[in-house]
Amino acid sequence: MTEPTILLSQRFSQDSQAVWQAAARRSWPVHRAIRFSVPDPLPELVCAFGEVTFCGIMAERAKLALLDVPDSWLALLPREFVKRDVWQCTKLTVDAEKFNSRLFFKPANDKVFQCGVYERGTDLHLKHIDDDCPILVSEVVEFNVEFRCWVLDGKVINCEYYRLVGERDENAAREEAIDFAETVLAHQPEKLPSAVVLDVGIIEGRGWAVVEANQAYASGIYGDAPADDLLEVLLRAAGPERRLLERDRPFVRLA
Repeated sequence: MTEPTILLSQRFSQDSQAVWQAAARRSWPVHRAIRFSVPDPLPELVCAFGEVTFCGIMAERAKLALLDVPDSWLALLPREFVKRDVWQCTKLTVDAEKFNSRLFFKPANDKVFQCGVYERGTDLHLKHIDDDCPILVSEVVEFNVEFRCWVLDGKVINCEYYRLVGERDENAAREEAIDFAETVLAHQPEKLPSAVVLDVGIIEGRGWAVVEANQAYASGIYGDAPADDLLEVLLRAAGPERRLLERDRPFVRLA
């Protein structure tokens, strides 16, 4: 069988270079989509990795199905998995009375505004954002350990830290991160796509908690030598429409 071709943005970012190197190790062809070009003829198997806008254009031109995390997923998780108060709102409700205090605000899906801690919801710059834009709000907490887990079919296939404060055993922390992540994934597994990126960490004084979940095809890559198997996550998360699993249909990103 012909190896899958990976479509990469024309931006030579550190993340895209990591994907390119992983592809080279597995003899997967890479196509740099200069001016959003796609190979002609289009290979039988192709997937995309890059910025959300780039992957959206590639999806249209190469007939790919992009898998997204539901906007409300984090807010609906049991508190045992998030260990903090998390709400979902929209641009129209973000200035409600309960959000008029120091909280963490982030867009639930695309990066349409700068996430971070704001003194109140009205401090967000949302002038050019749709009224129904989903926004996640949470109490301000401190994560002193954070790991990014690349997930396929409910199992973590690659896990690397991007925050590790203090004198901790990296390998022991990684094993704990994987165990916790797979416990979360086993809870209502139908609520997430089969290929996804899940960030988990330790909140000071509270323990392991979910940071967030994101689209695999547009997520940053950590670690000096990421596992080549993360390419399988990309092929499922941003691969051909004709290979879409029935269980993943509810998670396909709309054009």
